[in-house]
Amino acid sequence: METEKETFVDEAAAEVLIRTPRLVIRRFGQGEWPQLLKYLQDDGVADYFPEGAYTEQRLRDMTADPYLYALVLHDDEEVIGHAFSRPGLQPLTGMIGLGIRSDYRRCGLGSETARALFRHAFAEQGLHRITVSCTPENLALRAMLEKLGLRMEAFFRKSVPTVDGEWRDECVYSLLEDEWLIGESLLALRENGERFRLEDLLAPALEQPGTQPQDERTEIAVYTVSAGDPPAADEDEDPDSPSWPEAAALVDEELHHPAAEEETFPVADPFDEPDFPQVTAAIGRPDGSIAAPFVPIMPASVVASVIEPDTSTPTVEGTVVGVERSTETDPMDGLIEQRIDGVPFVLRRLHDFNWLAPFGRVFRVWDRQDSGNLSFGLEIEDQHVFIKYAGASTADYAGHPADAVKRLREAADLYETLRHPALTQVLDHFETQGGYAVLFEWAEGQLLRPGADEDGDTVISRFRRLPIAERMEAMETVFEFHAHVEALGYVAIDFYDGSLIYDFSTGRLTICDIDLYRPAPYVNEMGRMWGSSRFMSPEEYELGAVIDSRTNVYAMGAMAFCLLGGERDRSPELWDAGEARYRLALRAVSPDREDRFSSVREMLEAWRTAGPLR
Repeated sequence: METEKETFVDEAAAEVLIRTPRLVIRRFGQGEWPQLLKYLQDDGVADYFPEGAYTEQRLRDMTADPYLYALVLHDDEEVIGHAFSRPGLQPLTGMIGLGIRSDYRRCGLGSETARALFRHAFAEQGLHRITVSCTPENLALRAMLEKLGLRMEAFFRKSVPTVDGEWRDECVYSLLEDEWLIGESLLALRENGERFRLEDLLAPALEQPGTQPQDERTEIAVYTVSAGDPPAADEDEDPDSPSWPEAAALVDEELHHPAAEEETFPVADPFDEPDFPQVTAAIGRPDGSIAAPFVPIMPASVVASVIEPDTSTPTVEGTVVGVERSTETDPMDGLIEQRIDGVPFVLRRLHDFNWLAPFGRVFRVWDRQDSGNLSFGLEIEDQHVFIKYAGASTADYAGHPADAVKRLREAADLYETLRHPALTQVLDHFETQGGYAVLFEWAEGQLLRPGADEDGDTVISRFRRLPIAERMEAMETVFEFHAHVEALGYVAIDFYDGSLIYDFSTGRLTICDIDLYRPAPYVNEMGRMWGSSRFMSPEEYELGAVIDSRTNVYAMGAMAFCLLGGERDRSPELWDAGEARYRLALRAVSPDREDRFSSVREMLEAWRTAGPLR
């Protein structure tokens, strides 16, 4: 016989705070601690806590917390999430947090709960400001908050203790009452398909003391939004980072990266930027007399500190939000540090990397490249991708970011033209708000350039200890790719050992970083061209010299000495590939162009028929 599901709710104690279309947000009942325990044991919640961290008494204390609420569906009293809403440190401020059980995520309940909490805080409690905290790794929750109009205004390093003795970073977002009111007005107008002016929405602010009279106002913007059904719930959002009343209970939840087809936030339509989780277009008076709603003071997923050089009068006037200033001697020479998902890197100026959010979690940044590019390693659902980006003011680049953008845009087409099994594959390339990005398939392995250390041993040294047959196979891959490049009418520029990724587990060599390859013949317009001097021919230093197939041959010979010999020391004693091939490599790096092979293909054929290795 089917029995009715047992419930532990004490109706007298389970005071309802808010009702939403699908949820009831109410206080926990006095006997509801077993349901709270079950919720805490859900995937992505209890995994981060030591066994036995929650006693019955502690759980009873939590259910008695007047600021902690249970999220339950209208037709089911089972706890599917939590929320809290507590006073802030200052008058008329508050702190809000929420979490959703794993089997109810990705169906819009997070946004529904958050909007209800905001409405309760501002419309019913009359608050001026609310804050929401989360871990920087929770990209889905952060995207949802930014979509709802909150601004990231602080990043605290290792500031939140957990019960297992670890410390976690914390992002703090905020929303003001005026911003919430404008968002609610835009939402209503969007649903009604009306034509509106932001000026009219800001009319109350304009009429405050110190602002211009009504008849002196200028039109800020006029937008038309299409009529239709209210926005559907976002199937991909995942506000999974519970913020408990106790700091010890702050945990990460399962990450879900927001898909491209997200719920449209009211202001996304006017600005036509549905893929950006944060609206970055400035709306308001240039003189700053009207606050621009939803304009971030700091880029999403980013925290920055600026260190300024010491001066004879070490004074700083004014206050800059989110920026730390120092009057001590500057060890960074005026550079700034930004962080994405906790990973630090340096730039000359702050840059907005909001566009990275949909691609996953950043786990590494390569920032000290003289090409003007930044490179990012990202993890998406246990898979890695590589993104090369131009547009930021990088630390070691002397040119203008616009020049780097132009080169990277051209390079994207180049990778498509020179597509080859040994070449890292381009998955996509696109404009961003501040630059240009190229998305690559991840290549397993390590760069063979000097300085790429592993356990105190350089990668190239480890490679040179491999059996000669394995190194010869890698060298043939280099030959074959450049014979392919040559057949398509291109010349290698800036090819060096940093263009080679070697996977020691599979023996596979991948070629990358061919951004500067050009159609042949190419004329040296720089004098000293791009590249490493260890691999550059004499003509790559000579203004007006022709760069062609014989230049390619020189690069092949230099690489042969790198992988099979002593690199700069081209003596026969350090050569491992036999006397015949030693003579071929030596001919390839001849200072006299006419002494070299006429093409990479010619050199490769001679190389393959050169006889035994010894």
